[in-house]
Amino acid sequence: MTLITAEAQRLLTTKGFDAEFFRNLATCRTHLEAYEKTEKTYRAIFGKNRYRSFESYRNARDRRISRK
Repeated sequence: MTLITAEAQRLLTTKGFDAEFFRNLATCRTHLEAYEKTEKTYRAIFGKNRYRSFESYRNARDRRISRK
């Protein structure tokens, strides 16, 4: 049986992915750099990207924000 770490569980949700993105943004120079760092973490855990591109992530995030 494989156990999923707390970090992996967080990244599985859009809220958790966004939180990781904003944490990375604090240490990165650009939004793109923070996104790439977040995807790198996700890819290391799950073996694939969560989003196709930064544009795809940004559009999805903006839609979530505008629904609130």
